[in-house]
Amino acid sequence: ELRAYVESILDQLDPQLVGTLHVELFDSPHLNAFCLPNGHIYINIGLLARLDNEAQLATVLAHEAAHFVHQHSAQQRNSADGAILVGTGVEILTGIPFSGSLLANSVMSSYSQAHESEADSDGYVRLSNAGYDPREAPKAFQKLLEEVEVLDIDQPFMFASHPKLEDRIASFEKLVADSGNPGGRVNEKEFQQRTGGLREVTLVRYLDMNNYQVLLLILEDPIRRERYAEHPDYFLGEAYRLRNEEGDETLAAAAFTQSIKTEPSYAPPYRSLGLLMMKQGRKREAIENLSTYLRLSPDAVDREYVEAYLRRLES
Repeated sequence: ELRAYVESILDQLDPQLVGTLHVELFDSPHLNAFCLPNGHIYINIGLLARLDNEAQLATVLAHEAAHFVHQHSAQQRNSADGAILVGTGVEILTGIPFSGSLLANSVMSSYSQAHESEADSDGYVRLSNAGYDPREAPKAFQKLLEEVEVLDIDQPFMFASHPKLEDRIASFEKLVADSGNPGGRVNEKEFQQRTGGLREVTLVRYLDMNNYQVLLLILEDPIRRERYAEHPDYFLGEAYRLRNEEGDETLAAAAFTQSIKTEPSYAPPYRSLGLLMMKQGRKREAIENLSTYLRLSPDAVDREYVEAYLRRLES
């Protein structure tokens, strides 16, 4: 359903390419998207979850479609460095379990500045002709740059490294300025409805990866936290717990308490708060919270562990 929705946006950008370009989605939190020479545009759910509206998504799709139309990948020279990157673990960089020379030569090898500029200009025209507000275009790339900076990444994922992302932002800002006073649709409400379920899934993926840096980037901003997931305070608390710097236990406890206050029937924050209280030697509060966790989540996969904690606390 989600793939069909994203592909419908792609089809609006160039009706002549309907049936030629296709969208594929991957269950990965990495902010990544690229187009292979066969016309398949790959997008990770993490990228969809981080964008704000349909116009921003259309920007990414238009940029990648332009690379396909102009056959930029075919114009790239075969890169031995790209093959080495694939051999050392493309899945780590992209979140997509591919390997082989096709990916090395077509995706991981950076496009030239001329190719990127052409994709910017062509994508901008497609975006505007489809009726989307091109002023959202720089914002899409800004989100990628934020994550690159907070994780201190300088790797060839998505639109390559810091300078290339900054170039994309500057390029689209200039295109917007040169066009005068552009306008168009943003479609934020429909986009949020269609992709809303991805946000909590993405937070779970970041939590599974112990990636507290991105969790904090997303959730320390009150506006993002309000719209990002059903239980943002729980994930914020877990991010503080994972960071484990001075004062983070206090911040984590406050976040877990707020999560419980917001939705008393949601089990996970009781477990986290209980373990935190146990660590601090606050046995009564630990027992109360862990017991509530098991009551609300009778089929919890870690039930035996929590029961063992309770036996130790009660003895």
